[in-house]
Amino acid sequence: ETFDQARVVSRVQLRRSQSSSAVSSPAPLEELPDGLAGLSYTAAVELFNVWSLQEPAPYLERKPFRKMLQSMSLAGESHSKLDADSIFDALDPNQSGRISKSRFLCWVFQADRNKLHLKEPLMIEFYADDSLNQAYRWIKMHLRLHYATSQVTMAFVPSSSDAIRLGSCKIVAKLGRGVVLWDRGSNIAFEQDPFEDPYTLERWFEDVFLAAVSNLLGVTTK
Repeated sequence: ETFDQARVVSRVQLRRSQSSSAVSSPAPLEELPDGLAGLSYTAAVELFNVWSLQEPAPYLERKPFRKMLQSMSLAGESHSKLDADSIFDALDPNQSGRISKSRFLCWVFQADRNKLHLKEPLMIEFYADDSLNQAYRWIKMHLRLHYATSQVTMAFVPSSSDAIRLGSCKIVAKLGRGVVLWDRGSNIAFEQDPFEDPYTLERWFEDVFLAAVSNLLGVTTK
């Protein structure tokens, strides 16, 4: 069983053609609602946790999915019950009535499972200035205690690159549209900076980074 983007689109189109209640056609599924498209990994997981049932394993049911989609709609966006059900059905090919966390993340980050495999490791890019090079090496060293280079690899992108401003820090897993694990520019207002001291770095590594890697590898294999 895999996440098939073409199947998702075809199911959405079928639902639309079968219903006369749809007044206007929403954007293709590849174009996420604006409220979801900008989510970081932490925000996406928190959103899933807010609307999901946690026992016996985390999953999201149809009715909460509808409410979640509506709650994340920005001004000018509208998602009907029909649209939400079309997406839900496509993400639930076994008709189990529930969506797993890895499947939800796969959709949010537009990671087509059919194109993902373990022949290539998950790439994580660490954009920062040289002051955080030691923290990068610490993360990379401790990552090796959990995953081989054939599973996950990291690369440091220094501030001399045009992609980053001096003093900023951004960690991105190169999966789908890109999964932001940390962005000092946008996360610092509501999350503690993991690079504040060795204690916060270790706690962030254990609580956020390793959990993210586990979930993202799950996206590629389940």
